[in-house]
Amino acid sequence: ESVAEHCYVQVRSLTDPDQPARYVEFPAGGAIRALAMTESDDDLVVATDGGFWLIDAADSVLTPRRLPIEARQVDDIEVSADGSLLAVEGADGLTIWTLAGETAIPFRSISAPQMDDIAISHDGTLLAGSHGSVITVWNIETGAVVTDLDRRTGADPDLAFSRDGRFVATASQDRAADPGPRE
Repeated sequence: ESVAEHCYVQVRSLTDPDQPARYVEFPAGGAIRALAMTESDDDLVVATDGGFWLIDAADSVLTPRRLPIEARQVDDIEVSADGSLLAVEGADGLTIWTLAGETAIPFRSISAPQMDDIAISHDGTLLAGSHGSVITVWNIETGAVVTDLDRRTGADPDLAFSRDGRFVATASQDRAADPGPRE
């Protein structure tokens, strides 16, 4: 089995397409497992085999700062719109972390089966996860299940909340979507 010499994340400007791409290099021997960007301040969180990293994508020099998060076999990450919460799904289950600068504090672990995809509502109060034919929605503050919804789409789903939080939608390989109203 060959291991890549280096792993990179590329950041490109959409407002100035003539600006050259900027790259962040990560050590050899691992892989990038997931990445997510905040809406409010252009912070990028990257999960690698070597740990979690926070990068200011708006900075002219992309400097990764290690976050004190330990997680095994990360499958997906999601950052809240304001950048204050990070949801991590993987071999350790589903964990919500509170982010403040370069610190990360475990906030809540949620008992859940392995997820296909996760999403945080724009207001940061709900977490949705798809698993099999079900979408489960949790209250992040309490960890309680808000609702379980049937998912009528195929494999490899993707999840998204509407901006106002009234809907959650799924998509799959066939790109069928099944929006469901939020209680």
